[in-house]
Amino acid sequence: MRVIVFIAFITAVQSARILGLFAHTGKSHHMVFEPLLKKLATKHEVTVASFFPQKIPIANYTEISLKGLASPGLNSFDLSTIKKPSIVTKIPIVGDVVKLLTLPTSLPNVVDICDKICKLPALVDALQKTYDVVIVETFVSDCMLGLMHVHGINAPVVGLSSTSPFPWANNRVGLMNNPSFMPFILTGMSTQMTFRERMANTLYYGIANLIYYIQDKQRLVIEKHYNMPVPLYDLSFNLTMILLNTFHTLNGVKYQVPGLVEVGGMHLDHRHQRLPGVSIQKLLCY
Repeated sequence: MRVIVFIAFITAVQSARILGLFAHTGKSHHMVFEPLLKKLATKHEVTVASFFPQKIPIANYTEISLKGLASPGLNSFDLSTIKKPSIVTKIPIVGDVVKLLTLPTSLPNVVDICDKICKLPALVDALQKTYDVVIVETFVSDCMLGLMHVHGINAPVVGLSSTSPFPWANNRVGLMNNPSFMPFILTGMSTQMTFRERMANTLYYGIANLIYYIQDKQRLVIEKHYNMPVPLYDLSFNLTMILLNTFHTLNGVKYQVPGLVEVGGMHLDHRHQRLPGVSIQKLLCY
């Protein structure tokens, strides 16, 4: 009888093998992704490649450290550009264009990083295994998508973005960019733009897409290492969905497609904590 009761309460458990690939050196980005990966590791087998390995090992959490391949993005922003901006950057439209054109120099050398990880033994070994789903950061590097292709990984791919989507991210899930009412992420414009702002916004979108030519350089690097064609542009559209660290109450109401899912605040600790100071508590509750 005890055996029958025991069998009656047995339930099936379905765990997945998850691979997380993060080739960006920005710590602020990884701070958004890390809580999700840790939470997944409580129920699934998770393998993560990043520049920020855990200091204390976690169960079901295997790490591939990219640390040392490039300088980490820690405290690397020059505040003098805000405190003492140049005269040119204060000129309407022209200033924003100058900021956009300097964007590639402020980003890590994604092509150099791609070149180094192509033959990284630990990463190559991980890419030769089978996974149920792959999580990849959607930012300025598609190198990991190319490496998945050459190693034959056909698992569904979920993109993660720590910011509002850049123009190229929207296209990947079928959201057409319309600069007449979709402000570019690096501007302070709202959806209610004047004619001049719409003209400027169109210019920003065009420049941003030109800057993304860096994707083609990554393709050449991967093809050099593996001596095979890699359709990196086509692979970048093979995403099941993109999770965005945004929320409409803060980032504005926008029309979306099912492939773009807002998960803003998922990295926050939601356990109830008292605010420091009674006065602040009273002020917010007033």
